[in-house]
Amino acid sequence: MRQLFLALFLCTCLLTFASAKDNSYILNGKITGLTDSKILLQGFYGDKSFRLDSVFAGKSGEFTFRFASTAAPGQYRIIFSKNRFLDIIFNRENIVFETHAATVIDSMKVLASAENSVYYRYLKFRVKSQIRIDQLRRQMYTSDSTLPVFRESREEYLSLISQEESFTDILLRDYTGLLCTSFIKIDREPRPDPILSREEANRFTFSNYPAHFVFADTTLLRSNAVSAKIIAYLSVALSLSHHPDTLSMLLENASWRILAAALPSETMTKFIQQYLVNGFNKLGNKALAEKIRALPLPCCGCTHPANKGNQKQRQQKPVEKITVKSASGKSQSISLNDKNNMILLLEPGCEWNILFWEKLQQFSGGTAGSQKKLVVLMPEGNPADELPAHTEKYFIPEETFNRLLNQTGHHTLPLLLYYDESTGKQAMISSWLQLVR
Repeated sequence: MRQLFLALFLCTCLLTFASAKDNSYILNGKITGLTDSKILLQGFYGDKSFRLDSVFAGKSGEFTFRFASTAAPGQYRIIFSKNRFLDIIFNRENIVFETHAATVIDSMKVLASAENSVYYRYLKFRVKSQIRIDQLRRQMYTSDSTLPVFRESREEYLSLISQEESFTDILLRDYTGLLCTSFIKIDREPRPDPILSREEANRFTFSNYPAHFVFADTTLLRSNAVSAKIIAYLSVALSLSHHPDTLSMLLENASWRILAAALPSETMTKFIQQYLVNGFNKLGNKALAEKIRALPLPCCGCTHPANKGNQKQRQQKPVEKITVKSASGKSQSISLNDKNNMILLLEPGCEWNILFWEKLQQFSGGTAGSQKKLVVLMPEGNPADELPAHTEKYFIPEETFNRLLNQTGHHTLPLLLYYDESTGKQAMISSWLQLVR
């Protein structure tokens, strides 16, 4: 054992020394079972893949690739035997591994690379767990849910899911600084209770999937994860209905949820926006493609011109109760701490006002409570906004409006303030896309 560690240490040192000389990084691989086989190195960006290099494996299946010092960190793919592949994480370190062509993941031994050691530790656990989970799922689909065998299978299934979640949570907690955690997070997905019918399971997945993909990390563009997740989620939406009208609504809802997962990254929201537009155009759903294309992104970024956001304003006594005037001039007092109030601050003339208001009507039942009263606030001296005529709009002095905005610490509009029952604190939403999360 001591000699093995010494050999690995010397190997790593030699690789480091060699790469330091030409400012590159080395990937040394060995896939037992390959002989004089062509090996491809593939990179990703967004929904595109591209060949970076190709070599021939030696008689023992060994091969070498080099990453330039300028190579972008991300997920790369090694393709062999035509369509077989394995993924590696590159984060500006030398990589040494060996595996067997017949059992690529199970046989994987990462000899150098902290990133891939953790990544394949996760993949090995996931693959081993998934084999038994799939067996149990098939068994339950063909069993009567009232029989003891179904109950036993379900208990084992739920236990395995819990173990997998716990293992992944610990791994993410212990290795927060590694790039591979981005790809582990995006690999997670909701697991419905097998006691649900297939339709109920699909609806559960559709509702809970957004909590499992967070696209704000631009590192994910250096993989095929974003496009794969989008396709998977839209496929779930397609499974929920075969009626054209309902299906169009589901695809639209799914699109908003996917875009919401990219907040607050402008790079990611714009990429996903274009990806969805291209996809729906290819599918012939040009109406939805145009609706997504016309979205004003980045979402919700109007700034009230009179709001300077200075420190003196922030240090003033917090606004807790305000006197507002309706469009007819009638005054009333409104408490900001009232659990039944949702306060929507608008910048008159802002292009996002109507979109935010419409989505608030559609999604507020699940976000802030359907029984809450919506109070739309604008500074005095401004023309009425273009919201529907039946909307109750109120006006407050410009100074009060600015104080209220400043104490939130957020300086773009529209902005929704509401009491979050789950945390017991005042919360805010700065984008209509957040309403669909």
